Amino acid sequence: MSGSGVLFAIDDETLGRLGEAEADDEILELVSELEERWERACELDDGWAAIAETCRDAAARDARLAALEHAVVGETLLTEGEVVVTVNAEDRTLLVAAALERWGASGFRAAYAARIRGEGEPSGDEDELDWCTERFERMRALHAEAAQAGRAVLFVGASVG
Repeated sequence: MSGSGVLFAIDDETLGRLGEAEADDEILELVSELEERWERACELDDGWAAIAETCRDAAARDARLAALEHAVVGETLLTEGEVVVTVNAEDRTLLVAAALERWGASGFRAAYAARIRGEGEPSGDEDELDWCTERFERMRALHAEAAQAGRAVLFVGASVG
């Protein structure tokens, strides 16, 4: 199973500092600073990997939703290992926000429900479905806010082993 995941809408200064970092420990230090401030953050908890996979599946099925591929795990990998850090630059954030808005909670809910339902079973785990849909909605709101403010979106998550 995966560990906790969080998204941050970051400003140009923070994005620049990430770009100047020469080693993973410098990036992780910056992440620690973001976590201490806890501004413009969206916690996906341990559901991040399943939410990301649901988004990637939708992106693969529908070209209009292609940007969903990077809705959780960003386009640019900054670190890998126990802690994965990725970023979507402002232009990618705009595309992701538009795709999330187009798909909406009902599209996510239907796709996620299909993932958790077994063959021939009438329903999946409604509590899990509600929990992940709530996190999807928070993620969608963060991307919309970031896109409107011209911010990049940083993902920090425990690696899925």
